[in-house]
Order: sequence, then structure tokens, then C-alpha cells
Amino acid sequence: MAPSPFTKPPGPVALIVLDGVGLAPSSPYNAWAVAATPTLDALTAGELPTGVPTTAGAAVLTTTLAASGRAVGLREPGDAGNSEVGHVTLGAGRVLRQAAAAIDDGLAGGRFREGDVWRWLMEAVGEQQQGGAGGGEGGEGAPPAAEAGTAGPDDQDGTAGGDGEEGGQRPPATLHLLGLLSDGGVHAVMDHVWTLLDAAVADGVRRIRLHVLTDGRDVGERTALGFLDQLDAKLAAIRDGADGNVDVAVASGGGRMAVTMDRYGTDWGVVAAGWHAHVAGDTETVAAFPSAAAAVKAAYKDGLNDQHIPAFVVVDPDGRPVGRMADGDAVVLWNYRGDRAVEMARALDTPAGEEWPHFDRRHVPRVRFAGMTVYDEEEGVPDAALVSPVAVDQPVGEVVAAAGLTRLCVAESKKFGHLTYFFNGHRGTPFDPSVEEYVKVDSLPGRDEDHPAMATEAVVERVLDAVQGRDGRVPDLLCINFANGDMCGHTGVMAAAVAGMETLDAALARLLSAVVGAGGVAVVTADHGNVEQMAELDEDSGVVAGDTPGGWAPLTAHTTAAVPLWVVGAPVGGMAIDGGARWDAGTPGGDPTCDGPGIANVSAAVLHLLGLESPDEYLPSVLVEAKKEA
Repeated sequence: MAPSPFTKPPGPVALIVLDGVGLAPSSPYNAWAVAATPTLDALTAGELPTGVPTTAGAAVLTTTLAASGRAVGLREPGDAGNSEVGHVTLGAGRVLRQAAAAIDDGLAGGRFREGDVWRWLMEAVGEQQQGGAGGGEGGEGAPPAAEAGTAGPDDQDGTAGGDGEEGGQRPPATLHLLGLLSDGGVHAVMDHVWTLLDAAVADGVRRIRLHVLTDGRDVGERTALGFLDQLDAKLAAIRDGADGNVDVAVASGGGRMAVTMDRYGTDWGVVAAGWHAHVAGDTETVAAFPSAAAAVKAAYKDGLNDQHIPAFVVVDPDGRPVGRMADGDAVVLWNYRGDRAVEMARALDTPAGEEWPHFDRRHVPRVRFAGMTVYDEEEGVPDAALVSPVAVDQPVGEVVAAAGLTRLCVAESKKFGHLTYFFNGHRGTPFDPSVEEYVKVDSLPGRDEDHPAMATEAVVERVLDAVQGRDGRVPDLLCINFANGDMCGHTGVMAAAVAGMETLDAALARLLSAVVGAGGVAVVTADHGNVEQMAELDEDSGVVAGDTPGGWAPLTAHTTAAVPLWVVGAPVGGMAIDGGARWDAGTPGGDPTCDGPGIANVSAAVLHLLGLESPDEYLPSVLVEAKKEA
């Protein structure tokens, strides 16, 4: 354990995460630079913002932190950071292989094909099942983690059969692959899909259906057709390589913000739309198209971008769905990030006849379902997963709770799970409810470009109540997330992003004034970049021309930008930024892409400010005791 060089301040320590606020040069497409942000501007200059008490020698320390690529456990140096890996890293105090990199390890060398879960899936749809009309339909031979899955009673409405069965014998058992078709790397990557396809064909699967979700959020806003072209080429190669013996096609889809990928229970109607498209193939309530590309083009004609494409079902020339899920089929959800996968996973894991309050599923086939990984470790969702999640030992929240210190976490619902589940190392509930409180402020309904202020005011008011002791005791540690930078950045709408940043700036001023005025210290940083670059850039030509009011193509994705760190408060005069801190300190031989500290170096600093030791597994703190002049 590394001892703390500091004495715990009389007031709270506040970890304030400005979600999606990175650093970039001033430009017309940098929403932070365009916005009026006197608070952020003062902090950047190393000065106390107006209104922050100057008593007791309050001061500001500032530096920059890496928040992308290998600094947060991603595959490559050029991989943009994201909210999941950012909050996991801030809570873990070390760099862990995450997201695609962690799944790469689990899939490497095809060893997942020897695992219990893959073999269980193949029992239903692999070579041994293809001689009859459908595969197995239950837990027989399943691994213990899968036996409680979706093997349940027959459909209550009698619609469990698959497509094509009305005219005769139903097709062979089908492997359904569902997920985000994107190389954005935040929720999924396409080479994992290729790996699953190749493994399925090698193991004798002869009928495969894909249910694709379009992105437009972690990648360009209208890139779906290009990804579909890549998928079509892959499927054509599979058909050619198998001499036509593999029936593989896209069966359904929709945009990630309209179909399937809801999070934190914000809108179960999004999941319902996915269920009726992917599972039921319901052409009475879901639009039917001859191909996924036709559905995308129709959405574009209506002025929609990829993330908002309505649910669709692909049908054959006779108007029948080509890939409805049926008894005996197997399903794999290839997304690896949990927040936008867990709701559909719960729906697929819950058998017919068991309580399901969220929407009328109607068609509930008995399938064998597995996720790419575990999406909720506490609840064990899903029952079966191809790759085990990365374990996080002694995250910040656990260390604070074990010391008996109090903690309050406040975020609006769109970011609540990041500040709790991900920051806690994949644990959404308190380590010790007697000393922890998690407050979820309801996000506003509708699109963020229409209300860029979001629920910021309600978040601030709840935190101010705590700092001012209205709850009876001031928490030792405050954890706060402001969502404006990220959520407004994702809209691609410059005016919304600017307004969001101005709201955030005013809110931050109020919090800093309260925390410092109460004798506390604020640690202000971000999890990744986004809002600082609202235009697509080309390495050769610069800004990519587009149809926004600024004349550029909007960028809705995260960036690789560094993020700020500001430490504000009275005790700061006895502290200094450690110029030798590095995020690769735990990497044998170091990492050639590392040139200083990363957000992983903040965790030990937070514990030290609380007067606590940091675990040996943590990276060195970015904050050290200031050297005294001789």
C-alpha cells in the first residue's frame, strides 16, 4: 500500500467527471472554444474562477491526462476513449485490457470454441443437428451457467415456429448473431463478428442469420452502407467457400438509439422494437424491406441518420421474414459493452411464463442464448457468455467504503451506470450501503439536441444539498458526472454542443464554490474527448466539407484527445503535479506511446486526498507533496 502524503481536508473531496470534454486547439468546430466558459477558461489558466472562495490560500493545479488508446486498455494507440473504459480506469487505478482488447484475449486462437458455452450452442445448431428439423431446445448438456437460460415453455401465442415453416417442414436450426455493425470499438468491432461466423461454419452450422444495428454515433453519422457492404462481401465469401451449403443472410436491424440498445432502463420501447424485429420478425408492426441496405436508404430519404434508423425486417420475395427466431435456435449477442446490451440480454434470458413487466414479448421461442461477455456481473446477465469479464480488484469505491468513509454518487440516468457500475469495477450496488448513497437524476425525454442543458440543474442541486449538510452529514467523497459534453457532442449539432458546454461551465462554477467554501478539494477531469471536435477531419485536407451550418461534416464520435485535470482547493498549496507520473508504470518495459500520466493516475490521488493508502496494484498518484524550499 502506498501511504498518503496528505491530511484529509475538513470538507469533501469531489471527483467531478466532465463526460466527453477533451482538449483541442481553438477552432470554429471546437464547441468548448466557441462557448462562453469563464470557469473552464480560468481553470485552464491555473486561476481560481470568479466566485470560488480565495480564503486559506485556495489554488489550482493543472495538467493533462491521456484518456484513449493503450492508456485506458484499448487495442491501439489511435483507439478513441469512451465512457465505459474511462470510468473503469478512473475507478480501477490501473490500466486493464478492456473492451475489444479483452475480448481479443478470450477469442484468441479460437480457444473459445472449446469452451462449454460455445459447445452448448453448437449442440443446438452445429453439424450434429443439421440432419433433422431443428436443434435441441433446452438445457440438456448445457453448462451450469446456461441451464437457467431461455429453455422454457412453448410460446403462449403458438408462434414459436420459424420463417418458412407454414408451407412445410421448418428450416434447420439457425444460429442468430445480433449486435452493432461498426468498427467504432466502443460497443463492438466487426472482426469479432467475422470470428464468430468462421467458427460457426467450421463447426458445421448451415443456417445463419444476422440482426444488425447501425451505429452513426461512435463512427460517422452515415456510414452504415459501407459496413453493410463489408458484411455482404464476408457473407458472399462464406457461401462461395461452402459451395452453397451455408444459408447465411441479414434478417433484421435498426439504428442503435431506436432499436435494442437502450440503457439504464430509460426506454424499454427501444428494446421492444428490437424484439419484434429480431426475434418475432413481425412484419405487421415492423417495416419490411428486401434488404438491410434498402432499409437504410429509406431512412436516409426521410432525413434520418444511422443511429435513428427505425426497426426493420428483411423479407423474401413472398413477403415472409427471412430470419425469425424459433424453438431450438441459438443466439449470440456480439456486443461486449454491457450498458446497452444488458436489457436485450435479460429479455432473451427470461423464458416464456416468467414475469416480464417491460413490454409484451408475444413471440418467445425457446433458444439457447449467450452474450459475448457478462453484461451485469452482480445479477449474472446473461446466464451464458463466451468470454469472462476482466476482474477489477479494490476499486476506489471499495477502498473508501472499507475505510468507513462516506460517499455520494450523483449523475443523470444517461450516465448513472458509468459513475456506479463501471467506476465500481462492474458493480452497480454500494459496497456498504451504510456509508454510500447513489442518486440517479432522471434524464429529460427526447433528443439531447433539443435540450442541451439536460438534467444538469437537478444534479447540481442534489450535490449542493449534500455539501451544505442538508442530509445531516457532508459526504467524505463526492462523485459527480456531467453528461453535457458527451451527449451533446454525439448529436453532431454545434449549437447544442455549445449550449451544453455553457450549461456545464455554470454548473461547475457553483460546485467549485460550494466545495472549496466547505473546506474541500475538487478533482475535475474527463473520461474521454468528444465535444472539442465537432467536425470530421481529414489528415490531408483538414476539415471535411458537409452540410452543417458551419460547412463541415459533423463528427458524432469520441476522439483520442487528452483530457484536463484540475485540482482546486485550499490544501493545494502543499501539493504538486508529479512530472514523472506515467500511465505505463505498471507495464514491463513501458509503452512507447506513453508520454506522461493518464486518467488511471487520478485514482491514487483521490484516495490520498482522503488520507487513505492506495493499493499496491494502483499506478502512482499524479499528485505528490510539494517540495519545501530549503
